[in-house]
Amino acid sequence: MRWSNGATCLRREGDRSAIVAVDTHGESYSVPRMFPKEIEVRQVRTRIGDDNDLPSVAKVKKQIAQGMVQALDRFNAEADETLNAQTHAFEYRCNTLVQRQRTERQTLVQVKSGTSKRKPIRDRRRSELG
Repeated sequence: MRWSNGATCLRREGDRSAIVAVDTHGESYSVPRMFPKEIEVRQVRTRIGDDNDLPSVAKVKKQIAQGMVQALDRFNAEADETLNAQTHAFEYRCNTLVQRQRTERQTLVQVKSGTSKRKPIRDRRRSELG
């Protein structure tokens, strides 16, 4: 039986009379105590059904642990995909910047050597300002 908060209903190991719920942190809670005092333990047991059909605490904790491992694997895969996408974008921007800087350096070398008719950036700014 699954509860809305993800807890699982089961019987306590070694004590067949106790019905407990285990949350995702592995904590056990008494199911009859979760209900108002007007509801008797007998009614709770009737509603849940046969105790033998419920898994043991150890089995449920193992299932929860396996679910957590799968969730962490999914999270790691998503993080890797995001990192790869960001890395590719960064490398593209970096390569573009490097290419622009190389082009500018070549232009500056040509201007200094006199082989280019283009004015250096510093002179262009001065001439644009008036």
